[in-house]
Amino acid sequence: MTKIFLMDTTFLDNDIAFQRFYSQTSAYRQKKTDAFRFRKDRNLCLGTGVLLDYALKAFGLSDTPRDLQ
Repeated sequence: MTKIFLMDTTFLDNDIAFQRFYSQTSAYRQKKTDAFRFRKDRNLCLGTGVLLDYALKAFGLSDTPRDLQ
């Protein structure tokens, strides 16, 4: 079975939404997100992390130590 996960990251243009998800993501993803200069790129990077966390949880892998990657 194949599962496809999609996300529209335009909601991350809202500063409150961005900060909410940013604070809930790993230090690794925060550092990676901060490395981008433009807001659109930071939104895409953060959205990738959020979507990856969601997909991992869907497969029961939410306890993966992602800070070690």
